[in-house]
Amino acid sequence: AAFVTGCATTGPAGPQTLGEATTPRYSIKDVRGDMVIAVSPTGRTLRIAGTTGTVLGAGIDAVANDRYRRKIDEALGDINIGLLFEELLEEELNNAISGDAERVQPFGGWSGYPNQQAAMDARYEGIYEDGGDILLETRTTYGIVGSSGMLIAELEGKLNLLPSGREVYDKDIVVHLDPITANMPLGDPSNAAMLPNFSNPRLTAEDDAITQWTEDGGEKLRASFREALRISVSALLTDLGVANDPQGLYYLGKNALLRKKFDEADTYFKRALALDPDLVDAKNGLAVNTSHMDDNFEGAVQQTEAIVADYPDYGPAWFNLAYWYAEELENPSRAKECYARALELGMAPAKKLEKEINE
Repeated sequence: AAFVTGCATTGPAGPQTLGEATTPRYSIKDVRGDMVIAVSPTGRTLRIAGTTGTVLGAGIDAVANDRYRRKIDEALGDINIGLLFEELLEEELNNAISGDAERVQPFGGWSGYPNQQAAMDARYEGIYEDGGDILLETRTTYGIVGSSGMLIAELEGKLNLLPSGREVYDKDIVVHLDPITANMPLGDPSNAAMLPNFSNPRLTAEDDAITQWTEDGGEKLRASFREALRISVSALLTDLGVANDPQGLYYLGKNALLRKKFDEADTYFKRALALDPDLVDAKNGLAVNTSHMDDNFEGAVQQTEAIVADYPDYGPAWFNLAYWYAEELENPSRAKECYARALELGMAPAKKLEKEINE
């Protein structure tokens, strides 16, 4: 967990964790009725800026993305994703803690104060005087991004002690429902979906980048947003120690893996499997993480061969075997078998991998 230490302002001793709180307060910032739609033709021009949801360098793609946004809005119908997040956070928070959580307004600026810190100090003191004993600040972004039209939910959580305002936790959790693969680029999870696909560049977004979410009247879109938002909240509360959800632990592991924190990822995946030994996504994540720890491809393949033996219809594991056999272990015949099986199970084609297998 991303806990932060520092010197607290002098004041009454209160709860040091969310689990110890009896009258927690929480805020939600940047929840909007619309969302980021950034389906970039090349992936080069669009980026989510941190957790603000700002899309940078939109350029000529803005016209196309506005068209895609209208299609997504139509598919969502009367569902407001921002309100859905609020409801999920409130429900999960009240289920996870012993005290009664109450919502407060997020920090609104420092007008009337000599500086921002003075305004923040006054806010913490005011929340404390009104009965709050700890403050959880949240900020969320969500949308459809990247040339493949990846659905993404990003949740930042900060925990502040009261009345001092000392920050003891700060983490940004990104949820996208795509499986972990051996060839996925590592880096900031919020930008992973925006990276260009140099192996298969295109001048326009794939036809199915948006239609995959709209062709069934938006049913898949609505369900996927609900699931992504639920997981982001569950992962945050699990990391804060007030929930114990294997799915949340899996996504915490996925985020750690993407950020190249391999030891941390290993711990999260193993904790998830301790709670749910049949969570195949965590088994797969653990294998991919193994491949990055000291380039242990043999260990990763051994783990993944065990996965396909127990879960023969799990496509990501077959894809990963194909990648490692082709790219690292120089076994093109086995790679070809595994790749064919991965395609049968619905995994997306990878032209670079196909070229490697067929050379």
